[in-house]
Amino acid sequence: MIIDLFVGGTSAIIARTFTAPLELCKIQKQNYFVPNATLRDVIKKENVAYLWKGNGINCLRAFPQFAINYAVFEKTKPMVRKNIKNEGLIKLICGGLSGSIAMMCIYPLENLKTRFSLQTNKSHYRGMTDSVKKIPVRELYNGLTMSILGFSAWSSITFYSHHYYTILFNK
Repeated sequence: MIIDLFVGGTSAIIARTFTAPLELCKIQKQNYFVPNATLRDVIKKENVAYLWKGNGINCLRAFPQFAINYAVFEKTKPMVRKNIKNEGLIKLICGGLSGSIAMMCIYPLENLKTRFSLQTNKSHYRGMTDSVKKIPVRELYNGLTMSILGFSAWSSITFYSHHYYTILFNK
């Protein structure tokens, strides 16, 4: 199980770091009301390195999220197998459960990642400690329900698809 945690977490960090500018662009497009929030503006006002702003917190979030997701998925399969025999359904159920648990565990970091990505030149928060002091705990969980729905569905479909295509291509 320790190896599963490490592999899942490390893979997430590598993927998140390579795709950080795309994540920043996505967040900016979702928050179109923020003035001067384009990749071009980030480069002009801050510099190229700021295309990765929020990536540190994103990696802190991604490692446990994907590690917990994979580990809980593996841990719950034997329990669900006691009552359900359809392997595809087992993957869907365990994937949804593991995705929900992972999102509940890491959601404050998801919220902070978005806040850090949207600020310019550290205009609101100087770092993680500063942000935790300024943001009420309850506010760190705003949007949790939608994120659970999204990530648990993604996790269910991912684990089910892996099962389905493994069977399909091994025929």
